[in-house]
Amino acid sequence: FTEESMIIYPNPSADVVNVVLPHADTWDLGVMDFTGRWVNTQNIITQGDMVNISVSEWSSGIYFLVCKGNGKVLKKKFVVAH
Repeated sequence: FTEESMIIYPNPSADVVNVVLPHADTWDLGVMDFTGRWVNTQNIITQGDMVNISVSEWSSGIYFLVCKGNGKVLKKKFVVAH
């Protein structure tokens, strides 16, 4: 798995970020802001490979999606713009 195998769209987003993850039984998913503060963490059990994250109440800015699964850690940047 690589960061390139994780797809985030739309990017930038104002409402919902859709994430397509590489196949794994379970992903630990977290979002950090640009200062390194965790703003959202949740455990996701993937049946399909799609996850939706609501960002409508988040401040505009740069965020990092961090995914841990199958012994790998993936990190990818996305933007929230209102």
